[in-house]
Amino acid sequence: MNMKVGDLLHIPQAVVLWTADAEAQTVQAPYIQTEKPCTGIYLGIAKALNQSHLINVFVKGQQHFVHSKDVYPIGE
Repeated sequence: MNMKVGDLLHIPQAVVLWTADAEAQTVQAPYIQTEKPCTGIYLGIAKALNQSHLINVFVKGQQHFVHSKDVYPIGE
């Protein structure tokens, strides 16, 4: 995925978003599953987690981690 910080993402229905601890860059136990498609903002790859398939996104007023395969850049 060729994304830049600030790009918009399409997040389909039933995608799992893990709660992110933005300061520690860790995944917390709680998660949510999207009930309907939504839009998020790309914040970068979760490098501190050593997980290149996880990205950091801003959705519904909070930061979350999501699998990169589950989201799509808007405009593609």
